[in-house]
Amino acid sequence: MPNFRGYQFLYFLMRLSFCFLLSLLIFSSNTYAQVLGCTDPLASNYNSLANVNNGTCVYPSTSVSPELLAELPAVMNGTSGLLQWNGKIWTQNNFSDNKLYSFQSSSLPAYQSTTLSGYTNIDWEEIAQDEQYLYIADFGNNVSGNRRDLRFYRILKNSLLNPPVTGDTIRFSYSTQTDFSPLGANQTNFDAEAFVVTPDSLYIFTKEWSSQKTSLFRIPKTPGTHSATLQEVLDVQGLVAGAVYLPAYRLVLLSGYSTQLQPFVYLLYDFKQRDFFSGNKRKITLNIPLHQVEAITEESPLQYLITNERFSQFGVTIPARLHRLNLSTFLSSYIQSSPVREVDFNSVSRIYPNPANNEITVDYIGSLNESYTITDISGVVLQCGLLRSGVNKILLSKLSPGIYIFSYGKTQKRQVKIIRK
Repeated sequence: MPNFRGYQFLYFLMRLSFCFLLSLLIFSSNTYAQVLGCTDPLASNYNSLANVNNGTCVYPSTSVSPELLAELPAVMNGTSGLLQWNGKIWTQNNFSDNKLYSFQSSSLPAYQSTTLSGYTNIDWEEIAQDEQYLYIADFGNNVSGNRRDLRFYRILKNSLLNPPVTGDTIRFSYSTQTDFSPLGANQTNFDAEAFVVTPDSLYIFTKEWSSQKTSLFRIPKTPGTHSATLQEVLDVQGLVAGAVYLPAYRLVLLSGYSTQLQPFVYLLYDFKQRDFFSGNKRKITLNIPLHQVEAITEESPLQYLITNERFSQFGVTIPARLHRLNLSTFLSSYIQSSPVREVDFNSVSRIYPNPANNEITVDYIGSLNESYTITDISGVVLQCGLLRSGVNKILLSKLSPGIYIFSYGKTQKRQVKIIRK
C-alpha cells in the first residue's frame, strides 16, 4: 500500500525545488536585464552592454565656439538672466535697476523696458518661468556672504502685458548656513546666480567662490518664508551663473565661468526624475575668453542663447553681448532618442502661413511646454524645439524649398504638412 505521507513529502520537495529554480531564473533574468554603466556613446568609458545609466560617464575635454549675434545696448550691461516668452527675449540687470528688458535678436536696438514698481533690486541674478508666473531671483550674495533677505519675486505674466504689474514674494534661507559673519567680497559659498522651476519647487544652484562647486537647494515655489534644503553637490570647478531646464528631455544646462573668466556650459542629462546630478555630466569650454557669461536660455533642445555682462579691467573691456550656442554635436543623438511625454492632441490651434518662406507661426494653447520636430518626407529629423503657450515663431531658413512634416505629441502624434517656398 502506498505511503501517503511519503508522497506528500516528495510533492513538497518537488514544489520547493521548482520555486527555488524559478527564483533563480527570475533573479538571473533581472540581473541580466539591468546592466549598470555609462550608456552615452560619446563618453570615453561608454559601455555598449549597459542599459541603465549610473551616472559614471567620463568625457574628453572639448570646446565650442558660440556665434556672436549682437552687442547689447548699454542699459543691459549687467545682464544676468535670460528667457524667451511671448515671442521675445527677456533679461534683467544685476544691480539697482528694477526693470525687465525685452527684445528680439533680429532687432536688438528696438528693445522695450518694463518697470517693476515696488520691487527692489539688491542683486537680481536670474529669471525663469512657469505657465503663469515669471520668477526673479534677488539672491546675489557675493559682497559679504551674509544676506538675510534672500528672495524670489513671483510676477504674474499677464500683468506684464497689462499693467499694473502684480506679484508676491518667496523668501528663503539656506538650511546649511549657520554663520552669518561678514566675509570679504567673492569669498562665500552661499552666493547664487542660477535656478530652475519645476511644477512644485524652485531648485537653486549655488555659486561657490571658495569651493568652486555648486550645491543644489530646493524650496517650494509658494509665497512665504522657507528653509532651502540641500539636495546634492557637484564639483564643477568653476562659478555657476545661469541655468535652463528642459523637462521633456531630462536636460539641464548650467552656464558659468572660471576665476580667470574662462566661460563654460555644463550639460546635465539623462538623470532620474529631478535628481539632476544622477545622470550624465559634461563640461564644455566656450571659446570666448574674458567673457563673464551670466545667462542662458533655449531656442531649441540643440541651440541656446547666452549673454555676458560688461567686463572692464586691466585695460581690457568686453561689452555685454548676445551669442548663439549650437550643441547639436553633443546632444543630437540623445535628443532624438529621448522619450517625450504625452501631450494634448488638440493643443495646436493654428500653423501659418502655409506655404511659408522663412518662418511659420504656431499658435499653441497648451499650458505646458511641448517638444516638436520637423522632418523630411523620409522621416529624417532636420529641426526640433519647444512650443510655449502662446505665439511661437519657428524659423525655416535652414531648410531648402520642399515639403516637410511638422510633428508634436507621442502616443497621439499629430503631423502637419508644411511647404517651404
